Formats: sequence, structure tokens, C-alpha cells
Amino acid sequence: MKIKEFSPLDFSKLEAQWKELQKGTEMTCFQTYEWYKIINTHFIAEKKKSLFRFGTYVLVSDDNDKPLLIAPIQVIKRGFYFKGVGLRKGFYFIGRQGFSDYLNFIYKEIKQEYLSAIFEYLKSNYSLNFFCFENVSENTDAYRILNDAFNCSRFDSLCMTLPLADDFETYRKSLSKSTRQNIRTAFNRSAKDNIELSYEIRTSIDGETADTLMAIREQRLGKKVSDTNSNLSKKAKLYNSGRNFIVNFASEPVDVMKEVKNCWCFIARCNGEIGAFLYSLYKPENKTVYLLLAGVEKKYEWYSPGVTQLYKYMEDEINSGKKSVDVIDLTRGNEKYKYQLKSKELVTSQFDFSI
Repeated sequence: MKIKEFSPLDFSKLEAQWKELQKGTEMTCFQTYEWYKIINTHFIAEKKKSLFRFGTYVLVSDDNDKPLLIAPIQVIKRGFYFKGVGLRKGFYFIGRQGFSDYLNFIYKEIKQEYLSAIFEYLKSNYSLNFFCFENVSENTDAYRILNDAFNCSRFDSLCMTLPLADDFETYRKSLSKSTRQNIRTAFNRSAKDNIELSYEIRTSIDGETADTLMAIREQRLGKKVSDTNSNLSKKAKLYNSGRNFIVNFASEPVDVMKEVKNCWCFIARCNGEIGAFLYSLYKPENKTVYLLLAGVEKKYEWYSPGVTQLYKYMEDEINSGKKSVDVIDLTRGNEKYKYQLKSKELVTSQFDFSI
């Protein structure tokens, strides 16, 4: 095997190898070259952020220069970690603590020997020996190898996926009685109040629509942050405040909607106005969309436009007989609406270990 490093400034030199490896069946939209190009540009390569983020891309090839695996690695040379709080010095995935709900190495096939070689290489070159790999999906071979071979501490969290059934009536009957009743009630409520519900799927959005969607998202995000903070200890709140200050000082917000070239955007409308949305990436190879952002306009919450119109979309898509989407991956979080629509739990884990 051969190992070679590429700096963030040399990211484009990996394009051919990356696009070959991203065809692997375990790769999501969050492992594509196009997605990492956004991350590389905004979070790694800019000089003003280099004090806080140092990135490297490690390519493993065979003796004939065939690419085997790419490891997108963030190196933390100066960490702060006290009594279980903070960030330890060591190696992490590039893309952590951002929009990437699934993190992984880039590969068609992964073997323990590839990872062992990378870990020993990194330890030797940077004189660090702590590794932390977050958001690794349980349905990947990388998860299995990390879990079985490296004596890791593991911390689990949940994502949710919504497969589209082959028969809509079967799907409808699988929903709970209360969910079916809630959907009927929402439709009746909108009809009574002369609220016309509709949906559309868009593969690109203009700047004005993007601004509207982000404003709706901020409503939802503000409430989630407030609810989360109310359950934190004083120590955790203090740590979050300090971390957010550093992040905001070191980097400018990225408008991901304006960076993504091709999207899958589900928009539910109420009398023509945007009432709810799901903004996602689409991977045609596995007919899967991966949720990035979501929101419901507060004044239309009473009519449940997101749930009712997603239900209607699935009915239309399944009954069409030619589904373009097999799975709506709702990614991180186990919100109530995901369970109502019969989404399935998917464990993702953080693996911490030293060698």
C-alpha cells in the first residue's frame, strides 16, 4: 500500500480518485466530492480559520496506484479538555459539527488493514494518538471495523430513515390509528378554513426562496436551541457559550442553500405561501434524499402542512409506479413527526480510541 497526504489547497488534485471511490454503495451524499468541496472551501482552506482547523486528506492506494480509501482528517494540535468537557488533541473527521449527518471514510471497499495503516501514519507524522470519529452509521463496514478492532469507547445517537413502500395502502395501514386520524383532521381543518394545501419538488431554488426557507428554519432552530439549553447543566451551558463564541469568531456562517448546485427540495404550500419545507441532497445511485434543513412556518402549524403534504407526496410517488425516490433519509434527530410517518431508527456512533 501507498499513503499520500493532500493539503486543503491541493483538494482538487483528488477529484478523479474521490469520484471513483464515492461510487461505493455505503457512501451517502455527505461523502461526495461535491459536498466536501463546499466543506473544504468554507471550513478548512481559508487562512483565517487555520488557527482552529487544520485539515489533511490521506489517500491510500495499492502498488499500482489504484485508489483504495481516502480519509478526510481534521487535526487538532491544541485542545482544551477538562473533566470530560472540551475538545481533546487528536484526529477527527473533517465535516464534524456541521451539516454532515453521516461521516465516514471514502471507499468502495474498506479493510481493517487500510485503517490501521492510516492511523499509524497519522500518529507517527503528528505525534498524536487520540482518534475520534463521529456520526458513523451502523449499516456500514467502517462502523463494524471501528467497533470490533480498535478497543473504542462508543457513544450512540439516532438518525431516522423513511423508506417508501411498494404499496401505498399497505403503508397507510402501517401507520397508527392516531396518526391516520391526525392527518385526516389536518386536511379537514385546512378545508374548513379555506386553506388550499399543495406541494412541489424543486431541484434548484432562487435566492429569494432560499432566504424565505432560511427564515422559516430560524424559527424552528431558535425553539430547538432554547429547549435544549433549558435541560443543560451550568457547566455545559458555559462550555457551549465559549465554543459558540470561538466558532463565530473564527468563521462566517455558510449559506448552504446557495452553495449546493443540485438539491431535492420539498415545499408544502398553504394558499400559495410556503408553509413547510424539507431541503435535501439527492443521490440518484441509491434513490435516496438526505435531509439538510427543515422548517414549518409558524402561522400554518395548525394545518400540519409538512406532514400532510409529505404523506400526499408519498402516495403520489408510490402510486406512479416509477419511484424516483426509494428512501427519504430524515437524518439526525428523532422528532415526533418522524415516528408518526413510520420512520425507522438508524444508530450512528462516535468512536473514541487511542493507539
